[in-house]
Parts: sequence; structure tokens; C-alpha cells
Amino acid sequence: MNRITKIALSIPSIIGSIFLISLFLPDLKKWTERYLEIEIQGIIIITLVAIQVTILIFRIWSFKNIEKNKKGENTYYLIGLNFISALSYIWKTDDYFIKLNKKNSKN
Repeated sequence: MNRITKIALSIPSIIGSIFLISLFLPDLKKWTERYLEIEIQGIIIITLVAIQVTILIFRIWSFKNIEKNKKGENTYYLIGLNFISALSYIWKTDDYFIKLNKKNSKN
């Protein structure tokens, strides 16, 4: 994955994290509600995250030479703990999967 793709796929997790934090900080919540109602914010974030998760799951399962167990774990993490695990997958695990896939294809 190139850097621009990584940045674009990171945006939903960053926005979602800010939205989640704003629920616990009244001043930030008031500031965000000034521009969009909270229901609309939620719909936008859910849509962005659904697109992000779909792209990343297809990316994970596109690797042919990686064990299904590893792909399944990462899929579970993306669905269950999206805001943190998506960033971890995008910036670290994807590069590891690429190297592992190349290594296993040579064997």
C-alpha cells in the first residue's frame, strides 16, 4: 500500500476517534454539534468506517500465501476494535503481510 492510500484509509479511524472522544468532553461535543447534528455525524462516521473495513478485509483476504488463522484474527480485530486495529493494520501489519506473502510464495 502506498503512503497516500494509507493516509486515506486512516481518516475514518481518526475521525471516529475524535467523535468518540467528543462524547466524553462537553466542550468538544458542543463545538462539533455546532456544525452537524450528532445523528448525522454518526451516520457519516459509520459509513466511512464501513467502507474502510470493507476495503481492508478484502485486502487481508487477497493475500494467497498467508495462513487463514492470521487473516481471520486480523479480520476479527478490524470488525471488533476498529479505531485502533485499523490504524495498526494499515501502518504496520499490511507491510508485514506483504513480506510474509512474498516469503511464503518463494517456498
